[in-house]
Amino acid sequence: MNAAQNIGLIFPEDTHINLSFAAMATSSKNKENGIKLIEFLTSAIVVIFTVMFTIIIGTTLAWLISAYDFPFRKFLRWALILPLAIPPYIAAYTILIWN
Repeated sequence: MNAAQNIGLIFPEDTHINLSFAAMATSSKNKENGIKLIEFLTSAIVVIFTVMFTIIIGTTLAWLISAYDFPFRKFLRWALILPLAIPPYIAAYTILIWN
């Protein structure tokens, strides 16, 4: 008796269930749609983890800066704002170089 039968799922003999994205792409009738699905799912996973970690780290740092008084607090307050200001400077520099 295999694991699927132990949990109450009965499959015909020689049934193989593969949950990997690569198997979905290679076994689909339209491989381009399978590849697009993999790209979409990969992007969705990256977005979900990015949002999750940003909320955790951002909320924690904002709370620490507003709730406690510690050395270099004023510096850290400005240092945490810098990532918001740097991308426009990089974009402007890139436009100047490539034009």
